[in-house]
Amino acid sequence: MVAHSLIVNQSQETAVSNYRRLARVAYLALFVGLTYGTDLLPAYSLGWWVGVAGLVLVFFDAVICARRRWRVLRREMDGEEGNQESDPTC
Repeated sequence: MVAHSLIVNQSQETAVSNYRRLARVAYLALFVGLTYGTDLLPAYSLGWWVGVAGLVLVFFDAVICARRRWRVLRREMDGEEGNQESDPTC
């Protein structure tokens, strides 16, 4: 029963992290498309700054998730079993 719940939790975590990665890529593609494909963002400075703020958020989110994944990998390489639920969404 415990093994089944762990498998279900891991698959849910994987689904959430995949959606999160997809959202990052979609935001980046949308920003690049609107910036270079249209005159919408360059014409409106408020839209431009909102887009840049979103890029900063996407960048920091990716860095934080990468650091958390690296910690988990390092723990696994060291053979520690520790808390594997450090961040279920990254």
